[in-house]
Amino acid sequence: MTMEQKLMRNLMKACAATRRRPHKTNENQNRPGHSHNRARGAGHILEMLSVSEGILQQQIADTLNIRPQSVSEAVSKLEHRGLVCKKTSDEDKRKTLVYLTEEGLSHRDSMKKDREEHERSFFSVLTDEEKTQLLYLLEKINSVFCEDKENK
Repeated sequence: MTMEQKLMRNLMKACAATRRRPHKTNENQNRPGHSHNRARGAGHILEMLSVSEGILQQQIADTLNIRPQSVSEAVSKLEHRGLVCKKTSDEDKRKTLVYLTEEGLSHRDSMKKDREEHERSFFSVLTDEEKTQLLYLLEKINSVFCEDKENK
C-alpha cells in the first residue's frame, strides 16, 4: 500500500469517526434529537433558525444545499416534535415561514453542547502543537480541493 493510500484510508476513517458519537445513557435515547430519532439535517436547520428567525423552507434548502423535499420532511418532523413552528407570512399569505420554538432553542443548545463535548473528546489524543499542525495541513489540502465547490 502506498503512503498516499494509507493517508487516504486513515483520513476517511477519521471522517467517519467524526460523525459517530458515543451513545449516552438509556434515559437520553428517547429524547428528541437522539441519534436514532433525528431528522436528516435537523441540527443544521435548528442552528440556521436560531440565527435567522422566520425563514422560508426554500431559503433553508438553498443555504444548506439540501433538496426542498428533504427540508420539507425534516421541518415537518421537527414541527411534530415541537421544536419548530410554521406561520403564514403577514406580507405574503402564500408564503409559510419557519420559526424556532422555545423547546427548539433549548434542544439546539443541548445539541451544540453535545457536539462540543464530542469535538474535545475526539481531538484529546493530540497535543496543542499537533492540533495546530493538523489544522494547517487540512487547510492546505482544502484550499486546493475545496475551493471549486465554494466558488460555484
